[in-house]
Amino acid sequence: MPEYVDQLASPKSVASKHLASMAAGIKKHIKSDPAFLKSNYQIDASYFELKKLPAQPLKKEVQK
Repeated sequence: MPEYVDQLASPKSVASKHLASMAAGIKKHIKSDPAFLKSNYQIDASYFELKKLPAQPLKKEVQK
């Protein structure tokens, strides 16, 4: 996780591209299937140890 977070500082990094892709998917599902997002989060939270990113780049992207 620390390497991923460090890579977010560079817009052309693999991590930044991944996060941008995830933000686009989340933005799409907020409109088309918010119930899926909620259930998917619950499944992920029960299976993985989710950690918040130090900054919230998704928050701005998703609200657009």
